[in-house]
Amino acid sequence: MQLKPNLMLIGGIYVALANATPALAQAPTQPAVSQAQLAQMMQTMQEMQAKITAMQIELAKEKARHDEPQAAQKTPAVAQTSPDKPTPETAGLIEQVAAAVASKNKAPIKIGGAVRFNYTLAQFNQNSRNTAGDLTFDTFRLNLDGEIDNVIVSAEWRYYDYMQVIHHAWVGYKIKPNWLVRAGVVKVPFGNLPYNSNSYYFSSNFYAGLEDTYQLGASTTYTLDNWRFDAAFLKNAEPKGFGNASYSENVVGFDDGNPANRTDARAINTLVGRAEYTWHATDELTLKPGASLMRGSLYGTNQREGSYQAYAAHLVADWQRWNLKLQYTDYDYALNNPAAKRLVYGAYAYNSYGPLQGKSVTAGAAYSLPVQWGPISKLTFYNDFSRIYNKNAGIDATWMNVTGLSMTAGPVFAYFDFVQAKNQPFVGGNLAPANGSSAASTHRLFNINLGYYF
Repeated sequence: MQLKPNLMLIGGIYVALANATPALAQAPTQPAVSQAQLAQMMQTMQEMQAKITAMQIELAKEKARHDEPQAAQKTPAVAQTSPDKPTPETAGLIEQVAAAVASKNKAPIKIGGAVRFNYTLAQFNQNSRNTAGDLTFDTFRLNLDGEIDNVIVSAEWRYYDYMQVIHHAWVGYKIKPNWLVRAGVVKVPFGNLPYNSNSYYFSSNFYAGLEDTYQLGASTTYTLDNWRFDAAFLKNAEPKGFGNASYSENVVGFDDGNPANRTDARAINTLVGRAEYTWHATDELTLKPGASLMRGSLYGTNQREGSYQAYAAHLVADWQRWNLKLQYTDYDYALNNPAAKRLVYGAYAYNSYGPLQGKSVTAGAAYSLPVQWGPISKLTFYNDFSRIYNKNAGIDATWMNVTGLSMTAGPVFAYFDFVQAKNQPFVGGNLAPANGSSAASTHRLFNINLGYYF
């Protein structure tokens, strides 16, 4: 930066006000303090200097009255402010100007990201057993987060070796300190937030599009005392269409149990409402009970295919180092086609299948232990259980249990998960298997996910 100082005398102190000119072309940003605000500060400082001078003259006159008689014949001298001891008012203004100049050099948008790798040993996969598991590149991601003049931006792009996706990307504005609105690819405010699980594999709800889901639309969060209220209008999934290149599990169609008889369909015009109350029961126990509602439509290639709804009751409890997450969810897809039996989901360049209706219960318990083992500063032990049952058409229930440990070591974060499941996507099954293909036994896998975050 090239600095052009302007000097002003204030109480015997020269203050430098710097007008900064970029030496290189930069992306346009809004300074934290505008030129008009700096000019206002300068005017205020001038007015303060005049007041200080007048007060100093009056003090000198008063001193002369009480001095020796000959002092009355002397011209009162104006007391000078010590250069190294400015008045509190002047010091405060100097700090404001210095902060204003310094803020010009601070980037309002922060860039971060992560690189993650994954090791999986799957008991139900013969090749995985033969090779003692597989080590793969998992994710490279970039994050942009910041605030400019009360406008908040947040975005995350992810690269996998088989696809690229937008995780989320929204612009927000604080109408009031306790009221935020967002627009873009936003998080669906349903159930326990931000997650209803502790492990790398989430809960079974994630694979039904009911946990950590993002869609295109607008959302708002409003807090009032101990209450938090969330609402959203979601136009459609990201990406729009019937593909499977997405982070979230999106409904992309339905069939009669045979994948060859698929009909395209996607969720549109979804309304979501959520309320949560924070109750500090004791100094060590905090409870957050809440409820969520969701309702939307399904649209095919050129016609409406039906509607859907879901509701949930949920609770988060924190006691000392313990955390507990509980949730009950009920969802139902009412399709116009009487032959419809299963939903088709698309995500991670892969299609999975789920029931048209179901109920689910999830329970996750975690214990956090701070440690000082070299770079390792925290260990979290957890167990996540989830079950989806009461499905349509007699489809077998799904259950998954994940026992694991997460580790924090500086910028490194790792999951160590032992997964047991039946009829669970990515664990050798599906929420709604094709006719006659329900898992005959429990499937197991061991997974390590290691990430460097910057």
